[in-house]
Amino acid sequence: MRGNVSVKPAMYIVLPAAMLLLPLRWVLAWIVAVAVHELGHYIALRLCRVPVYALEIAPTGVKMTTGELRGREALLCALA
Repeated sequence: MRGNVSVKPAMYIVLPAAMLLLPLRWVLAWIVAVAVHELGHYIALRLCRVPVYALEIAPTGVKMTTGELRGREALLCALA
């Protein structure tokens, strides 16, 4: 990845709140699931030789800023 990783300020409230209200193993399972999910997209992007410029983590999801995707590349990366 060429760019940066940014975390939205709301994550500094949501994650500790989840850790206080939910069992720790649930929170850890959620973090691992999100990481594996996004890693699938990232690997597909790298296989298509599409650069990833930035990663933004927010309570509503993760957003990757990438280079231009063509039809098949976009489909493959979305399905990953």
